[in-house]
Amino acid sequence: MKKYITIASILVFLSVSVIFAQNTSTGVNFLKVPIGPRPVGLGSAFTGVADNVYTIYWNPAGIGFLRRWEVSAMFNKYFADMYYSAVSGVKQFNWLGSRKTAIGVGLLYHGMPEWDATEAGSAQKGSASNMLGVISFGQRLDWLTPKLSLGMNAKIGYSKLLDRDSKIAAVDVGVMFRMKVFENMLTLGVAAQNFGFQTAYINEKDPLPMGARAGFSYRFLLCPNHRFLFAADVSKFKYSNMKFGFGAEYWFRNLIGIRGGYMMNSEDLGDIAFGATIGLDAFNNGVQFDYAQRDFGEALGFTREGAVSIYTVTPEPFHLKHAYTTPQHCYFDSVKLSWEDAVDPDECDQIHYRVLIDKREENVVDAVKEIVANTKEKSKQVLLDLEADQNFLKVSQLDPGKYTWTSIAVDRAGHARRANELASFVISAADIEIAKVSFIPSHNLAGDEDNYQGRIKIVINNKGGCECESFRVVLSDSFVCDGSKKIAQEFVISKIRPYRSVEKYFSWKTDRTGIHHFSVIADPENKIYELNEGNNAGKCEAVTIPRGVIYADRDTIRSSKIVYGYSEFPVVPIVFFEPGNATVEPDFYVPSTIYPT
Repeated sequence: MKKYITIASILVFLSVSVIFAQNTSTGVNFLKVPIGPRPVGLGSAFTGVADNVYTIYWNPAGIGFLRRWEVSAMFNKYFADMYYSAVSGVKQFNWLGSRKTAIGVGLLYHGMPEWDATEAGSAQKGSASNMLGVISFGQRLDWLTPKLSLGMNAKIGYSKLLDRDSKIAAVDVGVMFRMKVFENMLTLGVAAQNFGFQTAYINEKDPLPMGARAGFSYRFLLCPNHRFLFAADVSKFKYSNMKFGFGAEYWFRNLIGIRGGYMMNSEDLGDIAFGATIGLDAFNNGVQFDYAQRDFGEALGFTREGAVSIYTVTPEPFHLKHAYTTPQHCYFDSVKLSWEDAVDPDECDQIHYRVLIDKREENVVDAVKEIVANTKEKSKQVLLDLEADQNFLKVSQLDPGKYTWTSIAVDRAGHARRANELASFVISAADIEIAKVSFIPSHNLAGDEDNYQGRIKIVINNKGGCECESFRVVLSDSFVCDGSKKIAQEFVISKIRPYRSVEKYFSWKTDRTGIHHFSVIADPENKIYELNEGNNAGKCEAVTIPRGVIYADRDTIRSSKIVYGYSEFPVVPIVFFEPGNATVEPDFYVPSTIYPT
């Protein structure tokens, strides 16, 4: 008798598997148990809905369409004191050419209290449990079409019964297509589940409950307050009959949702289900409390489950794109700013943008914080706080200079998200800069008779993106000793191309010795529209060259003694003649030197 009691106790735990695997020979049939209060409340018609974190267990492709992140915990109280609990989460990234690459994780536990099992005259505690870990990957194929998403699950778990256990390894794959039809949302989903293996409790292995499911949903969007959903599913698992599920749901904004569902040809006896949701917003995040109840008939009664979920309600992340400047006269006075569309996960929500512009980056950063805290007020931190309904904005009549900008997406409820980066642009114009003023002294230390001191060198840059044409340059000379000042040179620069330089040299002559200060100013009338008017001047210091005079003693000659002498020098002329000629040719002269004897 005790032996049969033990067997009966085990069968109580296995009743769920029996219910979900009637007329089958598959193992670990807890894999077929519907997970999540909302899917259960829709009559298990969730393959083509898959719009919350529990899509991990229904169609992994659905996580490619979820919000940026979501976490949830659920508890399901079954009959005979059995229970299900699950913790799940999804996070999305901008990877692999898509704005929605998602990774999800789930941990599912199925258990029941221990029982006293009696066998062979001895009593022992009996226990049984199932555990499953899921890693999910979903990818919306933005590079092909943002309407299509693919997904895959890797599942590892175990099933324990008394002192026996069995290991589980399986994969799921899914595909989902979502598009607008008549301003409403149509979603199609297909998933294949539980392809893998299970080790045997004793000797013989049971196959996993492999199967496939397909479904669709259609959302009627009566924005902004009302939404209706109709969903249908068909599923077929190994050794089980085909099942059909239908569900309907109504939402008032994101605050209250009610739903009901029905399963046809259900072998698990749970034909009718219904559920409800209450939602709240808090600090750019949403909180939902879900409840579902399923009828298993008079014999088993109702099962109840609940979940709490937390998720972001802000618009999706987006990037800034370009800042195109447009020419006007001799400078660029306007700019067209553009960015990616910021998508809100709520189909009924509308997004507008706040564009912040300032010459100081820290002002933009402070304004972002201010707006995220209170999106209704204009920011006083920045030069411009503009609004746009589309993903671009043209801004005109800006002064030249470098600006920092960003865009903030704000939905109807005031939830805000800044673009992923700050960017900058330049309103271009000419920019005259006196780069260098220097004195090159003369090499003549003593100076010239015209008081030449050397040369003054002036280097003028155009640091802007436009040409500088026909502007005046004035070189002034200030004499430090008496404070007087005069214009030393005045000339006109005809043209300097963008980002080029010119050099000018001028001779400096002065008879006023001492320290001189030279100052140069370009475009003193401010005729040129410039990026920076503060770099149009330059200066240098010069010291006149000392005029040296050389003084030397006068040479004098003095006779100290006079001596007279007498000398005779014999002179013997030697003359050559041509034969027969009395004339002496010059070639026959013999030079000689007479030396005193």
